[in-house]
Amino acid sequence: MKKANSASLIIAFLLVVSFLASGRVVVKGNQATWVVDAGGKGNFSTIQEAINAANPGDTIFVLKGVYYESVNLNKPILLIGEDVDSTILDGNRTGNVIDLTANNTRINGFTIRGSRIYPSYSAIRIEHASNTSVSGNKITLNYCGISLYSSYNNTISNNVISYSSVDGISFYSSINNTISNNTISNNYVDGISFYSSNNNTVTGNSIINNQVNGMILSIYSNHNTIYHNNFDNEQQVWNDATSTCSWSYDQEGNNWNDYVGKDLNEDGTGDNTYLIDANNQDDYPLMGKFTIFDASFNKTTYDITVISNATIAAFRFEYNPETGNKIILLNATATGSAFTFCRIRIPTEMMDRPFTVLTGEEEITPTLLTISNRTYSHLYFTYVDGQQAVRIMSSESLRLYVELLDKFTQLQSDVHSINVTYYDLKSNYTSLLDDYNRLQENYRELNSSYQEHLLEFNGSEQNLRSLTYIFVFAMAVLIAVTGYLSSTRTRPTVTTKAK
Repeated sequence: MKKANSASLIIAFLLVVSFLASGRVVVKGNQATWVVDAGGKGNFSTIQEAINAANPGDTIFVLKGVYYESVNLNKPILLIGEDVDSTILDGNRTGNVIDLTANNTRINGFTIRGSRIYPSYSAIRIEHASNTSVSGNKITLNYCGISLYSSYNNTISNNVISYSSVDGISFYSSINNTISNNTISNNYVDGISFYSSNNNTVTGNSIINNQVNGMILSIYSNHNTIYHNNFDNEQQVWNDATSTCSWSYDQEGNNWNDYVGKDLNEDGTGDNTYLIDANNQDDYPLMGKFTIFDASFNKTTYDITVISNATIAAFRFEYNPETGNKIILLNATATGSAFTFCRIRIPTEMMDRPFTVLTGEEEITPTLLTISNRTYSHLYFTYVDGQQAVRIMSSESLRLYVELLDKFTQLQSDVHSINVTYYDLKSNYTSLLDDYNRLQENYRELNSSYQEHLLEFNGSEQNLRSLTYIFVFAMAVLIAVTGYLSSTRTRPTVTTKAK
């Protein structure tokens, strides 16, 4: 899955920095960037003042500081904090910290805290809004972290949501939203809750240490797709028996800390399903934690996903344009396991086969899993040492060599097939020649027999002809004799008188 670049955020930041000293507004085309500084050096000292003055499509850049206010975000604007740890928006327990009711809005780079501790209040309440993005924030110490009401096509990603009095994220009658790559932990009730909410996607999240449930499904919350998440909670999922969801995608499910199945076929997923309830089960539970990393190549950002029973850290991707060589590097640290496994998905557009894998200085032959295709390569490999620097290399020269070797091997196979066909034909020819010789011998025998019978026939014909002549002659004599005798009997008697 390719991730959208944050180019607009970077451009806005660079534009703002160049004008911070003067506190001037930066205008690019019909869009403006407004600077908010609690110390009074920007265009405004409060975020709400900037929102009120901004036009749709503008950017509001908030400098480091603590801003005690509740914000009504009712315009499609880009709201950016200078630094997530030190740009703090505190609702001072008065209500929702941010009420978001506009489409096409972005919130990024804030610590958001201090909503009113009372039902229906949240750090960010999104209501009747679509195509909004909440990313790269720390949301903590609120009644609810983020709540969505009758909203759709929104993205909540790369946030840390913790220590909410109830839920980290709650959905109410909301559809087609994406919750990805967040850490949702230590909330006092549930990590994520769905109420009458369908067709949402939950992927790449760490849903851990929530005190009641990692997730709840209630009131016909169906057809949500939930995969590549790490679950480690008091109870993983609670369902009121009305909801059915999908718990895997592309033969990869979720990591459950209480899964006790085995992986005898060694592919990184469990051989037995993880049973959630009567209506839900994970058919491909992950045998290790899921981690996702970004890698940039040719101005495109790609996702590299890792499933491992080790802790994966220090990820980086290196590319040498002169040689075409590409390397994925990471550190894998495992404790308490007899062996370490890694299952890695690599986009082929970024890095194609064949691969060489090194753990330390030892080369390992990885297994290319059967779900691999022209879009992704899925590699699986194991090693016994619990801590290793792992390198996965793809060489353009080696790729061309293997490609030529494959073609040569195919050519050899074709030549072998031709040889087999030739010898088959030769064997068939020999067999046919033997049959032909036998036929000739049979023909000679039949011809000799025919000649003998012909001679016999000719002799018989001559005898028959002679007999015919004799018969005809005899018949002629018989007819002549018969005629003679007949004439003799019928001739009158002549009397001669004496003189």
